[in-house]
Amino acid sequence: MALNRSARLRKFGESYEECLKKIAALATRSPRKIKSKRPLNAYQKFVSEESQKRKYKGLPSHERMTAISKEWNKQKLNA
Repeated sequence: MALNRSARLRKFGESYEECLKKIAALATRSPRKIKSKRPLNAYQKFVSEESQKRKYKGLPSHERMTAISKEWNKQKLNA
């Protein structure tokens, strides 16, 4: 069933009003805060250095992280 011109205009007018309300709500919302980057802790630095080593290149990610964490525990116990 085809809508007559008035019904179509009313339908589009209502949709347009809804869009304007959503835009107004977004405009009044407070902007997101930008988080400051924290420096990496010792473990994060160790993982980034170790993951670059050639001996871990062939391993799947899960096994790579397991091997790196074992190395971290060894280093931590020796320190």
